[in-house]
Amino acid sequence: MSDSHPSELARRTLRLQWLAIGFESLLQTGMQFGSTIAKKSLAATDWQITLLMMTAPLCFLLSVYWAELIRLVARWRRLFLLAAAFGVLPLALMAVYGSMPVFLALLLLYELGNSLTIPLRNRVMQVNYPANRRSRIYSRLAAASAGMILLASWPVGRFLDAAPDNWRWLFLAAAGFGVVDRLIWHRIPTNPTAAYQRPALSSPEWMGRIPTWHQLAQPIQRMRDVLDRNRDFARWEGQFMIYGLAFFIISTVQPSYLVEGLGLSYTQISVGQLALLRLGGALTLPLMGFLHDRYNPAKFCARVFLLLAFFPLLLSSCIWLPEGIRLYPFYLAFLFQGMAMSGVAVAWSMSSLVFAGDEDGALYQGIHVTLTGFRGLLGPLLGLLIMQTMGWTAAFWIAAGLLFVASALMQRQGLELDQRPAAAHPR
Repeated sequence: MSDSHPSELARRTLRLQWLAIGFESLLQTGMQFGSTIAKKSLAATDWQITLLMMTAPLCFLLSVYWAELIRLVARWRRLFLLAAAFGVLPLALMAVYGSMPVFLALLLLYELGNSLTIPLRNRVMQVNYPANRRSRIYSRLAAASAGMILLASWPVGRFLDAAPDNWRWLFLAAAGFGVVDRLIWHRIPTNPTAAYQRPALSSPEWMGRIPTWHQLAQPIQRMRDVLDRNRDFARWEGQFMIYGLAFFIISTVQPSYLVEGLGLSYTQISVGQLALLRLGGALTLPLMGFLHDRYNPAKFCARVFLLLAFFPLLLSSCIWLPEGIRLYPFYLAFLFQGMAMSGVAVAWSMSSLVFAGDEDGALYQGIHVTLTGFRGLLGPLLGLLIMQTMGWTAAFWIAAGLLFVASALMQRQGLELDQRPAAAHPR
């Protein structure tokens, strides 16, 4: 299959991705109840929720090292097996152990595997699809995933409300779905002719070796070299950092706000936070993929961040309304968030490939994910501080302000990039 025509390879890749997306969607349906389960069933404190929000960013800090490993290893697709065995399979232990410390430890393993899976998937997308169609393909797959999560969210919410320990079975099922997804990605063939497909080391040569301090520092130095050389990418990442702080502030405050502030059930939260959020995404993802292929990443993000800024403002208004009608703006807020976040999802996954051009997309996405880790360590702490000193409403309004600032800065860069058509445009 490695000698197949590029169009045939792309078709086979897409067929396998359509199969994988079903299992990934079921995994994500379960995992997106994580913070709510922690608050409602595991009696997590605000500090533990903050730590939960920081597990993914902490693991994302290692993404640049995962990108280096992908660059070095000859049979790099086998790393999907590593992500399956040590990333998603341990989630099954939640069926036996039901404490917050165990949940945090298992979630850390899950996010560690996820930080490896992200650049691996980007490498597959880069080598198997033409540059001017990647975002549209990604958005269609993501829209299908959103639709599947939409259909699964309400039944899962009802299942969790039915018995206090049903969340244990949810994690057991999620582990199985996640393993199958990674196994399917491992079976996707890749184009062997790309320059960045040639490894620096064969698999037997790197296995079992203890890296030196110099070798450990090389990925960081390579990240700095890319950011110094590609100033457009570095500037875009800095502005994306502002959005990221707002995102993590909202994510940290939201579980406490929904459970303690609004007093919502699993079913109500699943309808808003999962079902309507995914409905909004499913409706707009194909459009977002088309626009991302048409405009430069900065101009695209400017519009998306501006739309997203209205989500925390709308959500914060719910607490001031009578209980009988507060669900209406709550549901509307998450529908609106889903529409805006569909654009963020496309930018988060595809923009680094635009800036990479003919360079290794796994390296650029590894840098992007690593920088997500930095902002993800600061954002939850900032959200907790604001929530405990000024309250939920202040946290939502500050997050909205950060999103308005990020939008304005992205708009300015987008206009400048339009003056240089060869820079950061899909090609």
